[in-house]
Amino acid sequence: MQKHILRTLRKADKIIVLNEDVRTYFANYDIEMDIVSNAVPILETAPMSDERTQISCFGQLGERKGTYDLLRIAKVLYARHPEVMIYLYGDGDLKEVQELVIQQELKNIRIGGWITADEKALAMRKTMIHVLPSYQEGLPMSVLETMAYGIPNVSTYVGGIPDVIESGKDGLLINPGEEDALAEALISLIEQETIRKKMGTAAAAKIKTHFSMPAYIHKWNQIYTEWDK
Repeated sequence: MQKHILRTLRKADKIIVLNEDVRTYFANYDIEMDIVSNAVPILETAPMSDERTQISCFGQLGERKGTYDLLRIAKVLYARHPEVMIYLYGDGDLKEVQELVIQQELKNIRIGGWITADEKALAMRKTMIHVLPSYQEGLPMSVLETMAYGIPNVSTYVGGIPDVIESGKDGLLINPGEEDALAEALISLIEQETIRKKMGTAAAAKIKTHFSMPAYIHKWNQIYTEWDK
């Protein structure tokens, strides 16, 4: 199967991938690829910071997304900041996660479930930190979308995430599975409002420069122009 995939890829005139991680992998097989990252709309006006009171996780609930790591540190966060709720939005292991929340009496976890685009926009405006402690990713749209809203991310060094987030500047990154580091990163951003706002501003600026629709279209224009030559 691997040989068949490689033969098929080598027949292509050009291959586009989402991140450096994938390009580096296939470079080992002498297959060249260009990167065109995902893009998101840019907000005309950012929400006021005093509207932001919750931590959110947008994406499928499950082991791959690090959902259970988040549940395991929930009580640590609650002991320090009982006023901050953690909302889990998306489909996936909804039943399993809900059962654990009830069994372990996790008072600061809320299951948001699958939400519409309008509901998501409202949730974004209430979010102070987006957390995505994934074990495997490509280039998650939730990271780009929240950054566009000026929301700093706490995420992991997997897939294309390190290509977007510069840890310590526009978000914080940890290694997947490091629960203590996850709790520490979230607590630090909750308690350091000035740093949190600074990271959010830097995140929004990066999206506008590198991951907006105009930047996305410009990259495709470059590819087609060079290819035409």
